[in-house]
Amino acid sequence: MQREDSNAYFATRDRESQLSTWMSQQSRELTSFDQMELHVEKLRKDYVGREIPRPSYWGGYALTPTRIEFRLAREHRRHWRWEYVRDASGWRNRKLFP
Repeated sequence: MQREDSNAYFATRDRESQLSTWMSQQSRELTSFDQMELHVEKLRKDYVGREIPRPSYWGGYALTPTRIEFRLAREHRRHWRWEYVRDASGWRNRKLFP
């Protein structure tokens, strides 16, 4: 995603989710859930009356799939499979053998 796209998407998120983005130290060990809430409360006070900016490390990827497959696992390998393919006229789907 471009920086502008990330900024635009971040701006659509509710304020509490924006605060959570700043609070999170994703996948690091957390001492207690209270610690997390205290951090959010501090951020809430820091940004009173101000717009919350997008952190520089926060972004994403814009994917445009052309093929997606779903599979429902069933006994004896008799799985149900569906394939969806996008072409110029839209999405079409078909069932597939396992």
